[in-house]
Amino acid sequence: MNSAQPHLFWHRTIAILLLLALLTGKLSGCSGPTASAAPVENVVETSAQVSTQAVTQPLAAAPAQRAAPTATPMAPASTTAPAVEVAMAAPDDKPLLGTTNILLLGSDRRPEMPNWRTDVMMIVAVDRANNRV
Repeated sequence: MNSAQPHLFWHRTIAILLLLALLTGKLSGCSGPTASAAPVENVVETSAQVSTQAVTQPLAAAPAQRAAPTATPMAPASTTAPAVEVAMAAPDDKPLLGTTNILLLGSDRRPEMPNWRTDVMMIVAVDRANNRV
């Protein structure tokens, strides 16, 4: 048996499995439109309101001091920081309709390896309406 035949056999097997996976994904409806996370009515109601959130700041620890032993134990004094309210921006009801999404793949080839490897993937969202990326 030739040593190149097992290598060719594995390539064909993997290609057939990938083709079957691709076809079953298309036939099962996986490539259809995506479902929204919330109904449109709820999104419109939520975007009209501005949410607030109370944030408490931690207190800095006081330097450790050694106290002389006493007959009656003393309760530690506790203080709380004042609550600060932060206004959060209302979410956009359709944030992805005005953006262009680009998938960047970073691939390289190591000297001892014959094939290329894709080891970095980044999504770039271009929002032309707000001039930002």
